[in-house]
Amino acid sequence: MLFAFDLDGTIVTKGNVLPPAIRDAILALRQEGHQVTILTGRHRTGARMALDALGVVCHYGTCNGARVHGHGDEHHVELHLEPETVSYLLERFTHDSKAEFYLSGRERMFVRDPDTDQWAQARVEGRDLRPAGDYDGEPAHKFILISEHAGQVQDELAERFPENAYYLWEGRYLEVMAPGGHKGNALARIAHEYGIHRSETVAFGDGPNDLEMLRWAGRSIGVGQLAAGVSDVIDEHVSGPDELGVARWLTQEILGRSGKRQDHGIRPSMPLNAGNCS
Repeated sequence: MLFAFDLDGTIVTKGNVLPPAIRDAILALRQEGHQVTILTGRHRTGARMALDALGVVCHYGTCNGARVHGHGDEHHVELHLEPETVSYLLERFTHDSKAEFYLSGRERMFVRDPDTDQWAQARVEGRDLRPAGDYDGEPAHKFILISEHAGQVQDELAERFPENAYYLWEGRYLEVMAPGGHKGNALARIAHEYGIHRSETVAFGDGPNDLEMLRWAGRSIGVGQLAAGVSDVIDEHVSGPDELGVARWLTQEILGRSGKRQDHGIRPSMPLNAGNCS
């Protein structure tokens, strides 16, 4: 079987922690011969510690599935926003003091002011932050707008660029993605790479950017606090990462059937930006 996991809010806590119980349960899946993949909205740099901790070295998706990684720097899929879209977004929001944003390029991250506290976590993760004015046409996978008017902006952008994908979080975070750049397509491609039928896939997620993945998977598990619409497409619902919902489900539904005793109790948590995350 193929098990696909979102990171934030699914197996990673709001404090950016991958609980050891969840890590161990996922590693146990691999020990029993199952395939494991990560499908996250994060850039690969921000996902690296979780990927390393779970031993996922290929066939995973970042930037909401706009990038599906193979071995090393190989890409199975790499989708970009059209230059016209990027130019419009930067021109519109670079001088809008009521909104914050970032443009996620293949290697660099473009923001209004790289030195503000807004991007402290990105600096910790090792992202290469640059002023938006330095943008030179680097292929971009997504644009994030942070604004109290994000919902209104989504409507306007969807009318102007209807082919793009849009994900609205908490009414103020808007992700703008390239056409087809979603986790459902990414999971389908990864299942193909492994030669695993759709019916043998299980997906775990919580957010609006997980909807396509949860719809596509043979079995879908919603985790923790669910975004609007997620409850309509899942088969089951478990508690969030702080309550070890994924670990408990895996132990009861998959690992417990092997006849091996699994110990997935609560242990000291492990920050994802720590060096000993493996």
